[in-house]
Amino acid sequence: EKNIGMSNNFNKCLNYVKGKYFKILPADDILEENSISSMVKIMEENNNITITSSNRKIINSNSKVILKIKSMKQGIYSKEEIIKKSLINGSNIVGEPGAVLIRSEFIDKINLNRYETDYFIDFNLYLEFLTFGDLFHLDDFLYSFRIWNNSYSVIHKNKQLNLTLSYFPSLTENKIMKLICIINIYKKVYLKQILYLFVNKFM
Repeated sequence: EKNIGMSNNFNKCLNYVKGKYFKILPADDILEENSISSMVKIMEENNNITITSSNRKIINSNSKVILKIKSMKQGIYSKEEIIKKSLINGSNIVGEPGAVLIRSEFIDKINLNRYETDYFIDFNLYLEFLTFGDLFHLDDFLYSFRIWNNSYSVIHKNKQLNLTLSYFPSLTENKIMKLICIINIYKKVYLKQILYLFVNKFM
């Protein structure tokens, strides 16, 4: 079969969405046994929640945990709060597609084929859905994101830096916030490079 690329695959997955909730799970990643049930419970109890997210673990090719990411405190967050936290963090504060569960009922109100870049397709989608409700973040580690030598995020890390520098600062007109965002993007990138180097050499 032809490799249609990340963004086209993401859009294709969205066109297959059925049912009350959906999650796009990358092939290399892992969900905890109670991941879906924990998120569904929150959604069933709170009709104003359109996205539920959780803390994440970074694992290597052997599924060994090398880092735990606790991105937010448990609670409810608006679209504006998620944007602000992502700017301050210099990255997508919500997490990868496998770390979230999304309410499907608003899928017909967004343009499913407008995501043309491989990066931030997930974050753009979150922002669209957060137009219709809030995000609930769970203080549990329900998802594991795998990195290894041939993973997409490792191979394209330099391209990702350039796109991150153009994308996240564009979410605000505040010059101070832009500067804070750019500084934190570079900090994140250097930390990631150290992490990838460690994984490649020792794990």
